[in-house]
Amino acid sequence: MDKEVAEILKPLSRTLETLSRPLDVLAISVLAEEFYSAEERVRLYKCFAELQELDQAAFEVLSKAVPADSLGWEQRVKKYGEALAKAQVAPHLNALEKRKETMAALSSFRSEHGLVEYRMQLSK
Repeated sequence: MDKEVAEILKPLSRTLETLSRPLDVLAISVLAEEFYSAEERVRLYKCFAELQELDQAAFEVLSKAVPADSLGWEQRVKKYGEALAKAQVAPHLNALEKRKETMAALSSFRSEHGLVEYRMQLSK
């Protein structure tokens, strides 16, 4: 009997699932209106999108900046000497620092404007 009821309710359940996300977006949008003016929301949505783009770009640069060989630091120094080893890993370290900065900026934004981030995530 329970299986029959479950089968009957499946279409209703799927319909409710499709309505859930738009309702979440609507609820968060209305809530955002309580905390931010229209101008602030537009500015914050744009700022968050830019921070995400910068972080993605930093991630891509970091991914490409990894030295081609798989040598550890000590192995690299032994093979090439310390000065050359530093030069070889410098692009990776610089890219890593930049990525840390973009991640920190995103984290700060999320802490301060979590509602805006949540609204942007739901809109995707």
